[in-house]
Amino acid sequence: MTRRALLAAAVPGLLVFAIAWAWLSLSLWASAIAGIVWTLISLVVTRVLYDDPEPELAAWRAAAPDLADLVGDEPERTETKRSAS
Repeated sequence: MTRRALLAAAVPGLLVFAIAWAWLSLSLWASAIAGIVWTLISLVVTRVLYDDPEPELAAWRAAAPDLADLVGDEPERTETKRSAS
């Protein structure tokens, strides 16, 4: 799992926490639970939809070659078995 995936899941969770606590006036623990649940759901959805980070990183490096050296983290290489149906 990349830092980008964690950040993409954590930011909406923090927004849900802040809105639930400040605007909806929920208690702190209820807002924290809502933010954590939203973060976990976001993380699961992004990992299910975007399982292979290789094309994403290649496109990003092609679009910004001057910043490609700053990334530093290669995608994890995992073997996935898919049914041949």
